[in-house]
Amino acid sequence: MNKPIDNPFFLTLNSMLFIIGIGFLAANHPLVCAVCFLFTSLLLIWHANPEQPAASPDDMLLDETDSLHIELSLKVQELTDSVKLLSDENKQLIDEREKYMKELQKQTHPFYPCPLTSSLPVNLNAFFTDYLNNHPELFTLHKIHADYDCSVPDADTYLSSAALTLICSNVFDNIIKFSPCPATVYIRITADGDDSLIIFKNEGTAPEEQEMNRLFDLNYQGSNRKAGTGLGLAQVKAVIEDFGGHVRAKGTKSAGFTLYIYLPRQQPS
Repeated sequence: MNKPIDNPFFLTLNSMLFIIGIGFLAANHPLVCAVCFLFTSLLLIWHANPEQPAASPDDMLLDETDSLHIELSLKVQELTDSVKLLSDENKQLIDEREKYMKELQKQTHPFYPCPLTSSLPVNLNAFFTDYLNNHPELFTLHKIHADYDCSVPDADTYLSSAALTLICSNVFDNIIKFSPCPATVYIRITADGDDSLIIFKNEGTAPEEQEMNRLFDLNYQGSNRKAGTGLGLAQVKAVIEDFGGHVRAKGTKSAGFTLYIYLPRQQPS
């Protein structure tokens, strides 16, 4: 510990040695005087340059801990900045992808020349009611009666009206093609979990079993060639799957032909 210059013991000792040295000098004892002055000088030098206390192990440990803490803090800040930068870049990429997909869905597709999605929800019950009322020739020409029912009147979809029209046109062509004359075609709208389910069903006849497996194949017309290009149900499948839904068909000679269309209620991302 550093000793202050005004320490009484230090001042008294130095004064006594100085006075003794002067006394021996006056008494003609220069050697003793020199020894006294030497001790006085050594005391002054010792006080002016005190030994620094050695650092304790605890102090050294604290210094190392502080340095490590500072280094870790800098690393954490660096990693935090990197993660934030990556997060911002990732969010920008996601936003750009969503914007691109929405723009793409609004454009026409070479396989089905109509917009896929609508910016506003389309009410399925209102659409089918209008479609059946505005296309009576589909049924009167073939003596087909349309039996329509909707159990979820508020069911909406973001599939565009043009895409729904394309689906109905192709589905009715195929349903009527496999229906006896006269007959009834059943159209039902209901819910299946998070999807809206549209069911088309005829009476009595259906494609052969081997044809059912190829019903949605491109350019496949099957054994019944009353009408059609082979694009109809393939187009229906493409539209529905691109929108995020799915379609399936089943049928037997005795139970008739049924088509199930599942449409997600939410707008596709």
